[in-house]
Amino acid sequence: MFDVYECAIDPATLEKKINEAERRLTETDSVLVSEEEYLKHPRELEPFKFRLDEESKSYVASLTPGLAAVLKDKAIQWEAENVGDASRFTRKERAARSSQALVQHDWRRIEPKLRTSIVEGISVFLSLLTTTLP
Repeated sequence: MFDVYECAIDPATLEKKINEAERRLTETDSVLVSEEEYLKHPRELEPFKFRLDEESKSYVASLTPGLAAVLKDKAIQWEAENVGDASRFTRKERAARSSQALVQHDWRRIEPKLRTSIVEGISVFLSLLTTTLP
């Protein structure tokens, strides 16, 4: 809850958190392995938390140095795909992008007096929570 309050009162902190979330979303590449190829190497690939993508009939996982080493060592055929493809975003990732758009396009346009009032409301709400918690 403190993070919510801190972001509400400090635009620089909010901007920093949004930039960090954006960095996490755009830096990660996905690895696509065909179902046939995955089934040839299930023991080696299982630790990397592949999930079956029904649409492409491929197994998908985040590209990590460890996974890259296994793919190379076992000569497993794969394709790289940037997570920037919106259809591959998880619900959390879409929510993070929505939050970013809200802040960049709506929150900053709100009149400063109204923003202050909203922050005060959040502050009162959080203070009520902290006084009623054991």
